[in-house]
Order: sequence, then structure tokens, then C-alpha cells
Amino acid sequence: MNTTYDAEDFVWHFVGASELKALITGGIYKRKRPMNSKLEDLVVSGITMVNLDLQEGFLSVNIHVPNLLIDTPSGQDNTLPNHARLKQLTNVASSILKEVWSEDGQIHFEIQSQTVFEEQETNSHFTNIRLSFYSVNI
Repeated sequence: MNTTYDAEDFVWHFVGASELKALITGGIYKRKRPMNSKLEDLVVSGITMVNLDLQEGFLSVNIHVPNLLIDTPSGQDNTLPNHARLKQLTNVASSILKEVWSEDGQIHFEIQSQTVFEEQETNSHFTNIRLSFYSVNI
């Protein structure tokens, strides 16, 4: 049986060998990003995995991007998302994660959904790409 950790490892290795690694300014992590990171980070997190002959699970791939820093008449503002950068990284990630099979055909994942969240504590936004993950368990 594959666990959420196995699924995380598979997707983490896959993303780490892709063009996304060179595009982001930070790192690629499992479960959590470093506290107080001011960089663009990618985080792979397993959500659930069922134990059937064809296992199905779900993972999140979150791409964190610092907010823009703009000057306003009342001072600097860092609450606005960097829309252009989020869009660029989301488009690249979507093309890479669209539909992936392992070489032996035993593991498959594909994009289920995508959305954007604000992270006020770090003055950033992140795109969340939810993956459906399948593994043969015979």
C-alpha cells in the first residue's frame, strides 16, 4: 500500500526534476514551507489515500508568491497579489502536472482543481493545485 508520504515523495521528486525548480526563487518542500520565507516556494502535501486495489488519493501542490510592494499616497502597500507571477507559475505547473504516469504504469496523477488563496501572515498569495493520485495496489 502506498501512503500519503509515498505519494508526496513521488510528486516532490517529479516537480523537483521539472522546469518549475529553476523558475521559482525559493525551494520545493514537503508538507510545509520554511517559516518567514520571503521567496517563491512550492509545497507538496498529501491529503488522503484509500487502501483499495486501485488506490486513490489527493494531494495539494501550493505555489507561494510574495505580494507586490507598491507605493501609494498613504505609504507602501504589500497586500496585493503578484497576479502576473502567480499566473505564470500556475500555467507552467498546470502544463507539467496535467497528466503524469510513472514509467511502470503503476502510478498516475492529474489535476483535479486549481484556486488561489491569500496568506496574510506572510504577505503572500498561493495557488493551490489539487491532484488526484492513483496507484495500483495489487
